[in-house]
Amino acid sequence: MISSSSYSQYYDPNAAANTAKTPPPNKGWDWKKVYPGGNVGLGFSSNYFYIEASPLAGYWVNNWFTPGLMLTYIYFTSKITLIDPSAPNGLRKEDFSSSIIGLSPFARAFILKWLFAHIETGVFYAKGYNTDTDRQKYFGQESKFVFSPMVGGGLNFGFGQRGGFTMMLLFNLNYDRTFITYGCNQPYVARIGFYF
Repeated sequence: MISSSSYSQYYDPNAAANTAKTPPPNKGWDWKKVYPGGNVGLGFSSNYFYIEASPLAGYWVNNWFTPGLMLTYIYFTSKITLIDPSAPNGLRKEDFSSSIIGLSPFARAFILKWLFAHIETGVFYAKGYNTDTDRQKYFGQESKFVFSPMVGGGLNFGFGQRGGFTMMLLFNLNYDRTFITYGCNQPYVARIGFYF
């Protein structure tokens, strides 16, 4: 068996100079792929007030996948109706307020340019009421960590080169009927958010 190889190389100084001026594409971290955004929430009625601010930062890994991190602050006040045999009608209302703070890593996968799947795992420190599964009896207040893994999807409405807003519906996989609080322990969450 006989094997033969030959190589040749041509050097063009002008081509080398042009190549040196053009940096290679960045395959590592690129700050241009980072985007800020957030969600805001507001709700109120005659016995309920809720406000939420959730700034976030994400990173476009490619044109269809983006992980990120969201910080959430929620403040709410409410009137809770408690069963109290000593009250004239067996019920009494109690004022309740709480500040909730949480951190939620998330990931979005775009199925279409305007449609995406979303997953997040939120950890919140919240004050709430312990109750039975029928929510007929209340056993007092407690502050604790609440783990809220959520899955769902949403619609993306882009504008400009980088900006847009989203509408999402998420389902809580760890919903606990025996702990009443707002913003982090509901069976589902609807959100409107923005990014730029």
